[in-house]
Amino acid sequence: LDSSRAHTQRYDIYQAPETHTGQNRNRTADIFSLASIFYEVLTGHPPFATTQDRNQCDPLRLSQPSLLTERQWQHLQMALSAEPKARPANAIALIKGMFQPDEAETNNALADNHDGEPGTDHSGEEAHEPPRLSEADLAPDASPLKNSPPTTPERDTSTGSKRRILPFITFCVGLLIGYLASLLLTTSSPPADISAPAGLPTAVAPEVPSPMVADTESSPEEDNVQATVSKSEITSEPSSLTDTQTAVSLAAQLTESQAPRTLLFRDQITDDVYGPDMVALPSGQFQMGDNHAMGDDNEQPLHAVTIEHPFALSRYEVTFSQYDMFARATQRKLPSDEDWGRANRPVINISWLDAQAYTAWLATQTGQPYRLPTEAEWEYAARAGTQTAFSWGNEPQSGFAVCDECSSDWGGSQTAPVGSQHPNAWGLYDMSGNVSEWVEDCYAPNYKGAPDNGAARQADGCHYRAMRGGSWFDIMRLMRPAGRYRHPASASQNDWGFRVALDLPEQFIKENN
Repeated sequence: LDSSRAHTQRYDIYQAPETHTGQNRNRTADIFSLASIFYEVLTGHPPFATTQDRNQCDPLRLSQPSLLTERQWQHLQMALSAEPKARPANAIALIKGMFQPDEAETNNALADNHDGEPGTDHSGEEAHEPPRLSEADLAPDASPLKNSPPTTPERDTSTGSKRRILPFITFCVGLLIGYLASLLLTTSSPPADISAPAGLPTAVAPEVPSPMVADTESSPEEDNVQATVSKSEITSEPSSLTDTQTAVSLAAQLTESQAPRTLLFRDQITDDVYGPDMVALPSGQFQMGDNHAMGDDNEQPLHAVTIEHPFALSRYEVTFSQYDMFARATQRKLPSDEDWGRANRPVINISWLDAQAYTAWLATQTGQPYRLPTEAEWEYAARAGTQTAFSWGNEPQSGFAVCDECSSDWGGSQTAPVGSQHPNAWGLYDMSGNVSEWVEDCYAPNYKGAPDNGAARQADGCHYRAMRGGSWFDIMRLMRPAGRYRHPASASQNDWGFRVALDLPEQFIKENN
């Protein structure tokens, strides 16, 4: 545990101040992290001893690295600002600002070579390297930023100075080339084969009867121009799958190998309003955790989990239309959509407490025990019978997730309408990407002592709740079903949402055994 905390604290010093307070994140937070790495490469230590206190993140109090000119240092200081709006718009703008030749500085450098000795300014006085933070200043319990205000550094016109800065320039150019290459590779990747894994029937997307949620929300399939799965194989007529009890009578034959036939149902709220589309999932066993050495320590140890009873999970993330209906009925404030659109986009800016309130309301309205899924249930459903790194295979593929590296129309900028990507083999959409999803469990730093029956992990005084799936903001690695992270139960953000789960009645369990 101590090692895990030290590991987390080590990387917290590269996080932008706003990421510690649950504020909405954007690309400028990555610029802060990149600038922090630049600074450490140049000086041998990070710029700030902590970024959790934004008042202590003042770049004007930092020592100027001796290898940077005044103009370069000003650009780096902007990127290290505690105010997101003050930072460069993207990594290319940062690197361009720091290394694009400046005509005035070039002329000054030429004049220095002719009129002055290396290592001196025009007044003949020696230039001194500004002071740096000591090891005592960088101690976790020490007061940070004790260094003096920046001073004007010497111009590096000597051969030795040029040699010292070459490794840094090489590092930055290599970083930029790698970034551009990753964009090129993900953009040029051919569409993946969306057939189900060997031994599993093909996932299907049957028509959803209208209205889905009142008359104001269109069916996600009407807006979905990318999904190409077959609609010819369905277990039952969609029009008959209107509630939980009907699903029970139609699902007696459901087994683990037959689950991907995508048995859908939904529960009625009022005469013409229905709850979320639900997919009935079987009981079964799987290996929970990172089995491809791609994850973090919190995904270990790999362990067997048995989902003892069938359950259902909503086919899509809960949408704005669905949540807004609840909010109006309970006189709650409508969450912001960031001007991206409401309707069939996943609801965002939702805390774990908000998600719990919605499931409690839905249970009351339908008479069915709706709830948040457990961590184990969520991973079991996301894997959909696979043990590969991603639900679609072991290599990144486009068309399966909305994320910053997923080559979608929305990745890195905003949410997509639910169902905009291919579903997994069990007919569930957006289990990877779009929005990160709250689950029931209290977060634990690893799986030691975790339940092996699919139940939620709970603890007295739980402050952090687990979250799964990755979002439009995240990198491809976080699209893995095994990925997990934590956030305060009361926090909300513009890339966080949820979906709902449902325990199936005893009758279903008896008929399925």
